[in-house]
Amino acid sequence: MSLVKGYQKAGDKRVRWQANSFPSGIYFCQLRAGGQTITKKLALIK
Repeated sequence: MSLVKGYQKAGDKRVRWQANSFPSGIYFCQLRAGGQTITKKLALIK
């Protein structure tokens, strides 16, 4: 699943993830920009 695809202009961005239909667990968020990739771990606890 992707929350945002495609090119984005520089600047602060916010994306709201509606996780109502997802079970509790560990999820990973990945950001790719300028040849770099950053991955963050998210814990969804219901």
